[in-house]
Amino acid sequence: MEQLHRFKDKVIVVTGASRGIGRGIALRFAREGAHVVVSANEPAVTDVAAEIQNRGGKSLSVICDVTDKKAVEELYQQTLSTFGTVDISIQNAGVITPAF
Repeated sequence: MEQLHRFKDKVIVVTGASRGIGRGIALRFAREGAHVVVSANEPAVTDVAAEIQNRGGKSLSVICDVTDKKAVEELYQQTLSTFGTVDISIQNAGVITPAF
């Protein structure tokens, strides 16, 4: 995978990154040299982190329910512990509350 390096060594957090648009965002930032923290409320997010790492990038996966304040705090704490900073945070996780 060719790296473009526009985001070289920047730390990016992407929620809702296990599939769809979030996965695409995470892979693109990784391609551009970023260290990507991928987060979602399902274990499949670890596959996205593994894909980034297999392509030579740096990534951390965190299972997180964005409706839980403590879980979100832990997401950013793990990010800071691993990478020391957060440069960009993309809130892509969708929360659907049916109104019946």
